[in-house]
Amino acid sequence: MLSYLASTLPHGTSPEARLLALQCALRTDNNGQALLPAGLLKGMRLRYDQPIWEELEQANWLHLQTSDDGRTHRRPRTVQLLDAATHVQAPSRTDRRQAADWALRITASPKLSPQPPATRLTLLALSTHHSPGVAQFNTESDRLYRACGLEPDALIQALDQLTLAGVIAQWQFSQDREDLKWARASNTPRALLA
Repeated sequence: MLSYLASTLPHGTSPEARLLALQCALRTDNNGQALLPAGLLKGMRLRYDQPIWEELEQANWLHLQTSDDGRTHRRPRTVQLLDAATHVQAPSRTDRRQAADWALRITASPKLSPQPPATRLTLLALSTHHSPGVAQFNTESDRLYRACGLEPDALIQALDQLTLAGVIAQWQFSQDREDLKWARASNTPRALLA
C-alpha cells in the first residue's frame, strides 16, 4: 500500500497526509469509500487539522464528505477515494483492515508518540522490510524515499531520531547509497516491528 501511495500522491505530500492516506486506503470498501472513526486522527497522534484533509483533496486523491454542524471532528468521517478501481484488485478487505490496525499500532505507539510524523512513517516503511529472527536488514534507498515521500536529508534525520529513540540500533547507507542497512534495537517491542 505504501508503494501505491508513492505512485498516486504528489511529490511533496506531507508525512501527516501520507499517514492519513494510508489509513483511508486500508479502510476502504471495494467502492473506494471509507467510514473513518471520529477519533482516528487523535489515535494516530495527529493534530485535528483541516489542512491535512485539504491536502489530500487538493491532490485529487480523495473527497471528504462533511457535515453541516461544524463538529465534524467529533463524528465519523466518510471519504471517497478518487482512484477506487485500484482497490478492487488490492488485498481483501479483511487483510486491509488488519494492515490498518497494524500500521496504527506502529505509528501511534507510546514509544513513538513524541516523534514527528516523518519519523513514524519511516519506521512504518522500515517495518514492512522486517523479518522476525533476522538481525540486520537491507532496504533499497530509493524505495524507502518514495514510500516515505522524504528527501534524503529528511530521511537521514528520521533515521537518526529512530536511533535516538532506541527503536533501531544502527543504520548506514551502502557505499553507493543504493541500499540502507539497519538493525533493530534489542529492546524494541515486537509490536513496533512485527
